[in-house]
Amino acid sequence: MAFWDRATSGLGRVTTRSTLQCNIGNRSPVNLCSLYPGSPESLQLNLELEEVDGNVFAVIGTRNIYLCGYYLAKTFSRRAMFDGDSSL
Repeated sequence: MAFWDRATSGLGRVTTRSTLQCNIGNRSPVNLCSLYPGSPESLQLNLELEEVDGNVFAVIGTRNIYLCGYYLAKTFSRRAMFDGDSSL
C-alpha cells in the first residue's frame, strides 16, 4: 500500500502548467493535479493506492513534479512473532 501526501513543483522558468497523471494497470490515465508556473507550488494529495505494482506516474509538461509519501509494508501478526512461527 502506498500513501502519497504531497505534490510539489520543481524550479524553473516555464510558461505552461505541468499535470501529474497516474495510470493503474490497463485503465485510462487519471489527472491527479495541475501545478502552475511562476512560483514553487505545493498541493496536498492524500492519495492512497492499494495496488503498488503496476502504477505509473507521468508528468505532462516541462516542469518537474515531486511526490512525497511512503509505502506501508505488509505486516505480520504479533501472535506469529511470539509463537515462534518459523515461516516469517
